[in-house]
Amino acid sequence: MSIRQPSVGSYYVLDWTTPLAAERHTLEVAYPARGKRWKSGHAFTAANDDDELQPPVVAIEVRTSTPSGRSPHVYPEYTSQPIPLMTRRLVAALEGAGVGNLQLYQTSLIDALGAPPPPPDHYLAVNIVGRVAAANLASSTLGGERATSMDFHSLTIDEARARGALLFRLAENPSAVLAHASVRAHVVSCGIDTLTWLAPEEWAG
Repeated sequence: MSIRQPSVGSYYVLDWTTPLAAERHTLEVAYPARGKRWKSGHAFTAANDDDELQPPVVAIEVRTSTPSGRSPHVYPEYTSQPIPLMTRRLVAALEGAGVGNLQLYQTSLIDALGAPPPPPDHYLAVNIVGRVAAANLASSTLGGERATSMDFHSLTIDEARARGALLFRLAENPSAVLAHASVRAHVVSCGIDTLTWLAPEEWAG
């Protein structure tokens, strides 16, 4: 996992937001791709006995649900549902920032909407490899217990435990993707303004 020396307040939770007065398209992915353990933080390998940790062998079809309501709809730059998908330009920006722990898989956007619609290869499916136990539990606000992950009402990162990792899933709650401030700065410098970078204390999940 690529690392950089941490600084005070140097991590953000990577999220996504729509432009004002717009809603995001709902995307659909079928099994078996949908059943992969995308949020596990484990690398996908063909030799794995667990088929949920084996890589997809064909391009993943991504379909767009028919929009409801009159609000304009946009395709998200990044989404974790139904599987983690990132635009090719976002992946390029992350790699340009030094992120080197992404497993990337081809997708095909079927029946894309819009004028003009995005191209069929608009997205890459992304497995972020690596989980880091970087939560400062004493300073975080926790909710009730869950079977598989902690419920955070507010998150504090122990940056010494993060050890400068550029992009990783939080071991205590793998739905949280943490990005180093240097990664955020590079992505923003690439002109990508369609993401939300939450301070950890602003994140709940």
